[in-house]
Amino acid sequence: MMLRVTRAAQISGADDREPQENAMQPTGCLTAIVTPFRDGRIDEEAMARHANWLIDNGMQGIVVCGTTGESATMSDDEKLRAIELMREVVGSRATLIAGAGNNSTSESLAFIDRLHDSGTAVDAIMSVVPYYNKPNQDGLVGHFTAICDRSRFPVVLYNVPARTIVGMTVDTLATLAAHSNVCAIKEASANLHFDALLLDALPRPVSVLSGDDATAMPLMSIGGSGVISVIGNIAPRLMRDLCDATLAGDLERARSLNGRIATLQSLLFAVSNPIPVKAACAWLGFGNGDVRLPLARVSPQAEEALFEQLSALGIAR
Repeated sequence: MMLRVTRAAQISGADDREPQENAMQPTGCLTAIVTPFRDGRIDEEAMARHANWLIDNGMQGIVVCGTTGESATMSDDEKLRAIELMREVVGSRATLIAGAGNNSTSESLAFIDRLHDSGTAVDAIMSVVPYYNKPNQDGLVGHFTAICDRSRFPVVLYNVPARTIVGMTVDTLATLAAHSNVCAIKEASANLHFDALLLDALPRPVSVLSGDDATAMPLMSIGGSGVISVIGNIAPRLMRDLCDATLAGDLERARSLNGRIATLQSLLFAVSNPIPVKAACAWLGFGNGDVRLPLARVSPQAEEALFEQLSALGIAR
């Protein structure tokens, strides 16, 4: 399944809320790429090699500066450079989605302005539910409407209540999905009943992408469009095959692949993401595995146990 991209005649603002075709609709298999660090800075060489390897092994999209990319501890200058680097590497070979939101509406808008001014073109931006503030639903509608109105790029709404405490309700997501600049929802509640209600409530075609590898296959099987994957960082071909099989309706093959996905999910989320997946990326030769405080690497013994299990699953160096 390739990414389906269509162009709307015009991106309209909040006052033009009639359902219409999205500017683009990402589908299939995308990876939330890690950000490798070395000596306190982005390891650009490792990040470029990793992105090339992902695309060469079937990834249809790269999501840069998301949770897995440790965006919360990156400066705006670093994020802009990481986005620019990924555009240079990805070119037209895959879709590029850039994380561009935090828990301050004004700061999110200022960053979007800087991204516009940088001249780096992305296929979409992704904006997370504001964390720590515990906004009410009206506040979430206002926050995301402001972002959709300001952005020249299509917007992916990111719902991840385990990280943000507050999540968007089905009604809130359906309200926001009516905005013509919303192209997708990254849905990481891991609640398939919620997902089924959401898919039924959408007022216009919007991609619903799993933000949780463990629910990627079941979400796609009930009408989801794909996944933004953590596991894809180390097993891109496996995740691509899972997406292709599920979206093609080959559920027997999808179920078989999903068993391996479930095992990898357990390994990579034994402690906070992206600690284990960055260690695994380093083991594969992409960076050194360093994470930024307040995250810390697990012990060498725990990393070695992870590597042994990855080898047993056929993840090769």
